Amino acid sequence: MARKKKVSDIDAKLNEVKSQIKANSKDAHFADTLIKELLSLKGQKDQQPMYLCVPESEVVKTYDFDSFSISNCKGGILFHTKGGYNVYTTPRVKVLYEHLELLLSMKENYETLTEEGRKSYDNLFLTINAVLMAPIMAPITAQGLVDTANAIIEIFDREAKTLANQPLMDDDALANAEFDNMISATEELKKMGKDE
Repeated sequence: MARKKKVSDIDAKLNEVKSQIKANSKDAHFADTLIKELLSLKGQKDQQPMYLCVPESEVVKTYDFDSFSISNCKGGILFHTKGGYNVYTTPRVKVLYEHLELLLSMKENYETLTEEGRKSYDNLFLTINAVLMAPIMAPITAQGLVDTANAIIEIFDREAKTLANQPLMDDDALANAEFDNMISATEELKKMGKDE
C-alpha cells in the first residue's frame, strides 16, 4: 500500500510542477505542449529492454511461503525465491501454468478443503516446489547436477516414447505443440549430455 501512495504523491507533485510552469509562462497552451513533449521524451528515454519485469500493478495476489513466494499476476504466475531465482509462466506453457493455478486456487480455499483435499494440496505443493527448486538445488554438487539431468532426460525420453506410441487421432494443434516441445527438450538435453 505504501508503494501506491508514493506513486500518487509523485503524480500530485508532477501536476503541481506543471501548473507552476504554465502559470509562469507567457503562453500557457504552448507551455502545456512543451511539457507533454518533454514528458514523452523522458518516458521514451527511461524505457529499457527487459528480460523479466512484472510491474506491481500486474500482481493480483502474492502467497508468501517464507523462503519463496508465488504471485498470481494478470498475465501469468511468478515463482520467486528470496535469493533471486524467478520462474514466470504464462498460460502458453499450459501444463506448468495449470498446476500452479490449481495450487493457488487450493491455497486460496484451503480452509474449506476436506481432509483429502488438504492432503492433495500438500502433495501438489511438495511436488511443484521440488520441480521448481531443482535448478537451485541440483548444482549444489557435480554429482547432484548429473543425477538430476539424467533423471530428467530419462523422464522426457519415456514420456516422448509414450506420446509417440499413442494411436493416431484427429489433428490437434495444442497436442502437436506439446509433443514438439517435449521432443525438442529431450533432444536438447541429450545434446547437452554428449557435450560434457
